[in-house]
Amino acid sequence: MRCSPDVAVFGDLGMSTNTIQTQSGAVKPEWIRFPKAGHLCPFTGLTRSFLYALATEGKIKTLSLRERGKARGVRLISYDSLMTFISQAGAAA
Repeated sequence: MRCSPDVAVFGDLGMSTNTIQTQSGAVKPEWIRFPKAGHLCPFTGLTRSFLYALATEGKIKTLSLRERGKARGVRLISYDSLMTFISQAGAAA
C-alpha cells in the first residue's frame, strides 16, 4: 500500500498521522519514527541510542504501534515533546 507523504495509515488499525502546516510554510509532523541503527534523526541530528535514552528517562513522549499478538511494532516519537526538550536544554545551557 502506498501512502501520500502527508498521511500514513497503519495497517488495519485505522490510525493515521496528519502533518501540520506552520506559518512559515514548513510541514511539521505530529509523530516521527526512530532513525534506523547507524543513522541520525533527520530533524535533530540526534542518534537512535540517545533518543531511546531520552524516552526511557521520560524526557520525550513516545508511542508504540503493535498489532495484538505480534512481536514487533513501530515506536514513534512525539515531535512536539522532542522540540520542547531541545528548547529547554538550550535554555538551560
